[in-house]
Amino acid sequence: MPKLAANLILAVVAFALELAIMEGAGRAWVAWRWPPNRAYQMTHSTPTRGAFESHPTLGYMSTRGFDLRERRHDDRGFRSDPVADERIPGVARFAALGGSTVYGSYVSNDETFTIVLRDLLQERGLSAEAINAGVPGWTSRESVISWEERIRPLRPDAIILMDGRNDAFPQLWQHYRPDYSHYRDVGYQVVNSNAKWKKRFRWSYVLMVLVTRFGLFDFDPRAEHPLYGSVRWENKPTVIQANASSLQPERGEALPANLRRIALDARRHGVATILVTLPHWAEGYRSGTLPEREGYLDAVMTRVHANNDAVRTLGRELGIPVIEGASLSSSDFLFDDCHYNATGHRRLAAALLPALERVLATSRSSRPELRQ
Repeated sequence: MPKLAANLILAVVAFALELAIMEGAGRAWVAWRWPPNRAYQMTHSTPTRGAFESHPTLGYMSTRGFDLRERRHDDRGFRSDPVADERIPGVARFAALGGSTVYGSYVSNDETFTIVLRDLLQERGLSAEAINAGVPGWTSRESVISWEERIRPLRPDAIILMDGRNDAFPQLWQHYRPDYSHYRDVGYQVVNSNAKWKKRFRWSYVLMVLVTRFGLFDFDPRAEHPLYGSVRWENKPTVIQANASSLQPERGEALPANLRRIALDARRHGVATILVTLPHWAEGYRSGTLPEREGYLDAVMTRVHANNDAVRTLGRELGIPVIEGASLSSSDFLFDDCHYNATGHRRLAAALLPALERVLATSRSSRPELRQ
């Protein structure tokens, strides 16, 4: 064999061997660093992305049966212990609805205020079941649907509504619509995201790591996270537009309307309601939709304050107790502007306890089939 041809063959073999070694290292790195199932989800078109999955009317929800470290979801997607369809006589049941502040981002299941509150009730001799129906990124629009489709059929004695921070974003988005369809595409399905790339990733994990890590070529990292993939980014406001929108009172009408709809419907079904205001620690603000570094902090905080005021007003109008979660707005209780640390969750649970005891007593006295 001519020397040139032999050298060429050796070069090709060496190059192929190097690629194989790189690919083996890439697959080992993915197995070591990535959560279970992520590699499958990045090489196949699936309706699930880690802790989130697509939903036909909500856009997305928490993944049912998800279990990773200290974050667990039941078979309905709630971040709490499973509850049966049928009520147990003598056992109270309450549910909390809202976004990531309710969900408890950055704390374990057992540290969330819903579980702490359940345990406090049990210490006082009242057996209780808690349902944590919070989902990161959800607004009051999703809370309405979640109440009607997911929570009401479980016949709770009481519900805790904690919305307002996430509503600030659709309130600032351009081409405003009260149903927030200008902000979120509820028809978005994560199963269709980056489909062509996922076919390529099956052949090369090295390519997958590089493309997904740095967002190379036309790969869209945001599309892989339903919270951000479903956002209508074409309507994102400029800072000037956001500041102007933050002062338009009509943009704040949807939040109390949605909460009123839930509360009145709950009342018709014999379910008591508690409202909670949201924390608003400006120094800890961070957001993946309207970042502080781009100048959006003032507009967002203006809307959060206005939304809390709207919650207080609604509570007075409907005679519903309002718990001031906003009073826990400091680094003592928060990781950032809106997510409680473990201490914050305990303090919120303690603040909720007297009100929940009262509404449970009232609710259960009108539902004799659930008494012991």
